[in-house]
Amino acid sequence: MQAIIGKIWYNVDMEVLKLLEKALLAMKSFVMEHFAYQDEAKTPSIPSDLPITRTETPKVVLPPTQKPIIHSTAWRGGALAERMEMYDLAHSVCREQALTLAMERDLQATIAGESGWNQWTINANNKNGTTDWGICQFNDGKNKQGVPFWIGKGAAFKDKDECLNDPAKCIRVMAREFKRGNAKWWVAYSSGGYKQYLDTKPI
Repeated sequence: MQAIIGKIWYNVDMEVLKLLEKALLAMKSFVMEHFAYQDEAKTPSIPSDLPITRTETPKVVLPPTQKPIIHSTAWRGGALAERMEMYDLAHSVCREQALTLAMERDLQATIAGESGWNQWTINANNKNGTTDWGICQFNDGKNKQGVPFWIGKGAAFKDKDECLNDPAKCIRVMAREFKRGNAKWWVAYSSGGYKQYLDTKPI
């Protein structure tokens, strides 16, 4: 009788152990699927229902290299369209400064003689070693006391770049001097060379 009872308990224990084993295997499978790491680097597993996002290294796009603009510094140099723009600018400034029609004619002809309407004109051929700059050819020389005529500290223009890059101011200063009777300060006027450019446009 005891042998029979022992056999029954043995069978029950085995069934219980099998159930426990199945339960443990199920728990292990669940844990491995949802919480286990995939490799030795311990990278968490990604649920299969989520999209995989791949992060790529952004490409660095450098701005295009801009080539410097080279202007002709010659008398009557540069494009005709640019010189026509200077011609129109001179007319506007003369109206702004209330020059008479006669003064405007003389000023325009003088500019044509000095720079050929090229705002970038540079004349470094003066015998005294000075240089003339811009559309109105302002000289970078100084008087006997060392005071700048046109370009430098205390003068109309702070530097040569202003003469080249601000043609409106150049024409405005020139118009002011014409109104004061100082047109003779420009060689094209004092030599009479300006007369051949009276009532002409850039060509």
